[in-house]
Amino acid sequence: MPIATIPNQDGTYTVLYFGKEVGWFSKGRLANGDKCWRALSVHGTIKHLRTRDGAREFLLGAYH
Repeated sequence: MPIATIPNQDGTYTVLYFGKEVGWFSKGRLANGDKCWRALSVHGTIKHLRTRDGAREFLLGAYH
């Protein structure tokens, strides 16, 4: 499988692209209390997104 999302024991998810880690994401909250998904790329870019799929897509797009 070229893209895989692996759940981790700590509640985070690791995204793999052809077996290489592209980043991680987890559930989070914004300062105003809204729910979000917090994503961190392997290159150090952090982004808050509204959906789990959005977090995964961001990580795949940020990988270079």
